Amino acid sequence: MNSCKASLVMGVVLAVQWLIAEPAAASLPTTQPGPNAAHVSGVPGNSIKDIMEVRVVAIDGRNISPRAHLWLEPGTYELTVLIDVDTTQSAHPGAAIRRNLPQDPSHNKIEVALEAGFTYEIRALYHRDDRENPYTVVVHEVKPTRR
Repeated sequence: MNSCKASLVMGVVLAVQWLIAEPAAASLPTTQPGPNAAHVSGVPGNSIKDIMEVRVVAIDGRNISPRAHLWLEPGTYELTVLIDVDTTQSAHPGAAIRRNLPQDPSHNKIEVALEAGFTYEIRALYHRDDRENPYTVVVHEVKPTRR
C-alpha cells in the first residue's frame, strides 16, 4: 500500500512539474524548420581568420541548453552566446594565457532582426591585441535558407 501511495505522489509531482514547465517552453520563440522560420547557426568557425564558433545559450535573457543551430519565429531577439574558446585556444599561439580569460556575458550578446527563409550565421570575432575585450559577437553572414 505504501508503494502505491508513493507512486501516486510521484505521479502527481511529475504532472505538476510538467504543467509548470510546459507553458515556459511553449513561450519560447523556437519553431520547426521550414519556410516560415529563420535559421540561426553558430558553426562552423574559421579560426585561421579569427572567426569563432558560438552556441546560443539564451534568447531574450531566457536560458536554453546550448545550441549550435536554432530555428526561430521571425522577429527581433537578443541572443546570448557562448564562444567556443577551445577552438580559439587550439588555433592560436599563447593559448595558455587566454585559457583563464573569463567570457564576460555582456560581451556575448547580440540583437538580431530575423526574417523567415534566411540563415543568420552568428560568430565571434577574435581580437588578438585586445586582452580586455578579446571577442565581438557579429552576424557574420545572412543568406537564403536552402530548401
